[in-house]
Amino acid sequence: MIRHAWLFSLLRVLAKDKERFDTDVILQYKIHRYASYFWIVNFFGAIVVFFALPGFWAHASILYLTLCSLYANFATDYGAMSAALAAQKES
Repeated sequence: MIRHAWLFSLLRVLAKDKERFDTDVILQYKIHRYASYFWIVNFFGAIVVFFALPGFWAHASILYLTLCSLYANFATDYGAMSAALAAQKES
């Protein structure tokens, strides 16, 4: 049983039609909705680990915060690229 079947479906869609990701607003909405759910779950997971496993948190939090920061930077740049392409098509 695959719990994250939606992720594999998403990867198949992106591999087949990369242009669709930039132009299909419904697909973009669904991707961002799932990403929002993922980050909300991470909020609760981080709180549990912080209080239940403080020793583990001391080590894992550095990696966790680095990954969150890298994701934020990637999302910002990728969004800017999509916006630039959309602006280019309109002009």
